[in-house]
Amino acid sequence: MNGTFLDWRENASCRAVPDLFFGPQDEKPLARANREAEAKAVCAAYPSRQPCQEFALSLGIPYGVFGGLGEDDRRGKPRAWPPVCRNGLHVMDAANTYTDRRGWDICRACRRSSDRLYRQRRTQQERQLGRAA
Repeated sequence: MNGTFLDWRENASCRAVPDLFFGPQDEKPLARANREAEAKAVCAAYPSRQPCQEFALSLGIPYGVFGGLGEDDRRGKPRAWPPVCRNGLHVMDAANTYTDRRGWDICRACRRSSDRLYRQRRTQQERQLGRAA
């Protein structure tokens, strides 16, 4: 294990039946209730549901079943603390939280990566314009 925020996913019981946790858009209410009940039963057998719930609540994921909580169960619940950045890998606190160009809260590591990618793309565009001239 590398000690990241997502280590709990490696042994999650839901990995064997991923279709059970996310239904189709046009799913009927009764079919959705039955599917979510089955998914929650799979979650109940998983010993570490809390990190999965925190993951979904901290990112504000609106769809699917996470940690035994369905879409309706998560709606209205406060976001879990500590929040994680948009890629779900880094825990954020007040000291390393930034808002990127799109208005998303990201951590310092993701901001550096985003800024580096932006500079690389800009340099590449400038090179292409220089060659075209």
